Amino acid sequence: SRSDKQIAKVMGVSEATVSRLKRKLVAEGLVYNFSVMPNLAKIGYEIMAFSCVKFKPEKIAEIESRAKEWARSREIVFTSRAQGMGMDALTISVHKNYADYDNFVKRSKMLFGELMVESHHMLIDLKGELTKPWSLKYLAEDQDQ
Repeated sequence: SRSDKQIAKVMGVSEATVSRLKRKLVAEGLVYNFSVMPNLAKIGYEIMAFSCVKFKPEKIAEIESRAKEWARSREIVFTSRAQGMGMDALTISVHKNYADYDNFVKRSKMLFGELMVESHHMLIDLKGELTKPWSLKYLAEDQDQ
């Protein structure tokens, strides 16, 4: 959340050095971007969904081409091939309400329906009590130790 100028002051280097290092981190793929981790419930999201899918293995090429289109959906915060529990892919998405989530599932079935063997979904109530909120700060704290 700090500006390049503030980071430079803390590190004892110039603002230009901080800017250059940030660009280098992105260019080398060590960092995707610099962004805020919002409180999803406070900005209007009620549900986080973890969706696991098992696909028909003989349809991989078609699945991959459709997956690129699917990944552009505004609700998806992460999607990738995956392994475990007999599943092939994982998508993490956020939704304003159950109707929004239900529409998301219907679109998923329209796009991938005949390519899927099965799917399983786990829903998290973002307005409920969270044991540990979604954040990457814990990784940064781990690096400091």
